[in-house]
Amino acid sequence: MRKLQLILILIIISIVNISCKNNDEETGDTFPEFLHAVWQDEEFDDGDEIGIYFTEKKIFSWDYDGDSFDEGDDCYFVFEIGEIISYTGDKYRFKVNDLFSDEEEEITVIIKVNGNTMTISDPDEDEDSTPYSKDSRDILDLEPKCSESFKTLANPDGKKRAQNIFSFN
Repeated sequence: MRKLQLILILIIISIVNISCKNNDEETGDTFPEFLHAVWQDEEFDDGDEIGIYFTEKKIFSWDYDGDSFDEGDDCYFVFEIGEIISYTGDKYRFKVNDLFSDEEEEITVIIKVNGNTMTISDPDEDEDSTPYSKDSRDILDLEPKCSESFKTLANPDGKKRAQNIFSFN
């Protein structure tokens, strides 16, 4: 009888320990490795090739100028848009740079990845999330860089899209 009680106690402790581990949310102050990729924005179906990529601490936006939407040069506009502060589970907090001023703001977004699909959404809004697909390109493939500054382009639609990647306005 005593052995049976001991076995039951050990089983209960094991179950409680396993369930507690499953409820622990991952935390950190760098982007997890599974985000380190080139992601293409799937929200626009007008031929515009734009997206984001993550490094350990920073997030960048990219726009291919030679696509059918921009009809520009065979080059990429790449610019830093933010730096991670921390994350817990799928909630990420980071500083975002305004592309057209020197202002920064802190925001929180929800980033969910399911296979080769990622969504980014505002935790305070019920709006749809922005879908991204993992691109086969590597960060180093986003070459050559366009020589003209993205901030000086006369493309208000492109500016609006790039600026609003994380502003949800």
